[in-house]
Amino acid sequence: MFEFLQGLSEWIKQALGVWAEPPLSAVTIVLICAGLTLFHFGIQRAMVNVEELAEQYREVAEWRREFFRARKSGDKKLMSKLMKKQAYINKLNAEIMAKSMKPMMIYLIPFWILFLILVNVFPGYVAFFPLLDRGIPFIYWYLIANGGVVPIFQRLLGLSYTSTD
Repeated sequence: MFEFLQGLSEWIKQALGVWAEPPLSAVTIVLICAGLTLFHFGIQRAMVNVEELAEQYREVAEWRREFFRARKSGDKKLMSKLMKKQAYINKLNAEIMAKSMKPMMIYLIPFWILFLILVNVFPGYVAFFPLLDRGIPFIYWYLIANGGVVPIFQRLLGLSYTSTD
């Protein structure tokens, strides 16, 4: 199986040509990262009711704010009221986790296979970090690119569920 992936990696590297070599490899990886992010969010959109999930996130966040406010102020009456709702909040958290994990299960296996291929397509440094005067390997550059790409697409596609309050 890995021999097949190795052959596929070589074919992709040849097909990319100069785009597989620095400095263009950095751009290629950002584009790959954007494509994978869109694929993941597409699956998520198809499988999860985004509005319902966002509402559940808001409800849990509101309960947490109230809980910490009551604990900080020592309001025993409010604390008692919130503790009665804790079992419901725990159940809601479990539902949120289950809904969030479903798309990940479909996305994860193809992602890891592609990642194994890409590690071989970009074996050396793919970008250069001038402040440290060093090259950046594929894995680290992918993580940096992902950290920049994901929040942008979350906003554009309305998939950011967490409250900013």
